[in-house]
Amino acid sequence: MGENVSISVKFSGRLKRLTNIDRQAIHNTIQALVSKHGRVIRSGAINLDLKQNSTKQAPLFECKAKLWDKGMQVLGTGNEYGIWQTVDRALHVIERKIVQNKERNLGL
Repeated sequence: MGENVSISVKFSGRLKRLTNIDRQAIHNTIQALVSKHGRVIRSGAINLDLKQNSTKQAPLFECKAKLWDKGMQVLGTGNEYGIWQTVDRALHVIERKIVQNKERNLGL
């Protein structure tokens, strides 16, 4: 389940030079979310747009995560000083919305 979900991650700014190991780890984190909720996410796409801000007044990293699935569109954002915290925060919002949608459809 969830095999028909396309995953796209866009790295902007200085993150274009992010190592392949880190890129793969982010992709694996998204894949784990899709696998965990495969009964709800059957097809569609998850897109992550991750960038590093250059100003010191705003959080250093920004992540926008979008999930499109049949009957469900979810947007999650994260703004943190660490790249992993930023990705986790954005995906946590997506996961929370998936669970809410699942509960609503099951009548819980």
